[in-house]
Amino acid sequence: MTSAAIMTSVVGRETMAEEFYCMKCRKKVQSDKFEKKTLKTKTGERAQLVGICPVCGGKVYKFVKADFKG
Repeated sequence: MTSAAIMTSVVGRETMAEEFYCMKCRKKVQSDKFEKKTLKTKTGERAQLVGICPVCGGKVYKFVKADFKG
């Protein structure tokens, strides 16, 4: 799949499948099961998406803009 986002229908609402890089598999994977979290750093906070790799079951992360809607 070449597109970074694919529209899917989940429980009556539309969500986007995001593309993550799995450090365990060492390849790009797409997951539609993710949640937005905030990571606290020394200089402030960063928004990130945390999901599960569909291949190996490990956690995958992706930093996004604070106003990300997905």
